[in-house]
Amino acid sequence: MTADLGRVRSRYAGLQTYLKTILSELNEHISSENCEREKLLGFKNSVTAIVEQCASVHNEILSLLKPEEIEAEVVNHMKNLEPVHRVLASTDLKLEQTNPNTATTLGYGCLSGEALAAVSDLALSSSNYLEAIELLTHMESLLKIGKVRSRENIKELRMLYNHVENCIRNLKALKLDTSGYGSLLIPILKDRLPDDINMIIARNFGNNTWTLDKVLEYFNDELRAQEHCSTQSGTRSQFNEHDKSRKMDYTTSGLLSQTGKSSCVYCNKDGHSHSKCTNVSSPESRKSILRKNNRCFVCLDQGHIAKNCPSTYVCRRCKGGKHHISICTSNSHRASGDNQNKSNPDKADDTSASRTCWL
Repeated sequence: MTADLGRVRSRYAGLQTYLKTILSELNEHISSENCEREKLLGFKNSVTAIVEQCASVHNEILSLLKPEEIEAEVVNHMKNLEPVHRVLASTDLKLEQTNPNTATTLGYGCLSGEALAAVSDLALSSSNYLEAIELLTHMESLLKIGKVRSRENIKELRMLYNHVENCIRNLKALKLDTSGYGSLLIPILKDRLPDDINMIIARNFGNNTWTLDKVLEYFNDELRAQEHCSTQSGTRSQFNEHDKSRKMDYTTSGLLSQTGKSSCVYCNKDGHSHSKCTNVSSPESRKSILRKNNRCFVCLDQGHIAKNCPSTYVCRRCKGGKHHISICTSNSHRASGDNQNKSNPDKADDTSASRTCWL
């Protein structure tokens, strides 16, 4: 995939280089005294064709990028198009001036609907004509963005916000006041936001008049809150998975203790219960091993001490001590315990400690 991306980027770079050459020649021709209308049209058609090829190749680049790399790539592509729009605007103006039917008139008669409303407040002059083209270009880019259906789609909402903010930044660079085009961009933005976010913005405005700057402010506040909640949710999810894993470890440990399949905690050998260990038979030696391995004196599990053990187990040998039978120092009631568990009383008591603690 890396090799494919490299080849596509090389194609894109080649088209951009050729586009810059054509734009330079077009600028020179516009500035020349012998500017020919037919040649202008030829240049314009060439630029338009190259821009379309760049867009196609750029889409290939986006398809090969990781999701987190797409936003920066889109912004860079839009910046590459800015000089193209300016030169094309100058070309359109020159074509209008050289049109024999409108040589003495500069107007917006070819526009209608939202496009005409967007530029109707601009005075008809050469400089404002360029501003009008810029405004229409940004409106067109916003109209191409699809509606974000859910407020949970944080990634697309952030891309939408960044795109709108970039458009407004470029328009402000032309010293255009947001009050002049805000009423046109607000409906476009509302139509692309999820209904519940539109409702939140409407509550913030109350009975006040909607302004573009405030719409973006409320939109960004809600978006940041969504991003914060998403981060917190991810952290809680990781913590819950870790907690479940710990509980599973404890449950498995308890189960192995009940079935007698785990190794003896004192000698780490199989084949006998903890209380029947002959390798380490002294209660004091056994306690020393438990302390060393951070094991509970009641259930023999790790991670807590006897006073914090949730088990209700009571030693069956001494009939009252809250400790595991394997470390009991009393022998006075062994016979009673043997009567209750004729087959293997100490093993039965081993399993009851774990069963009481974990069940």
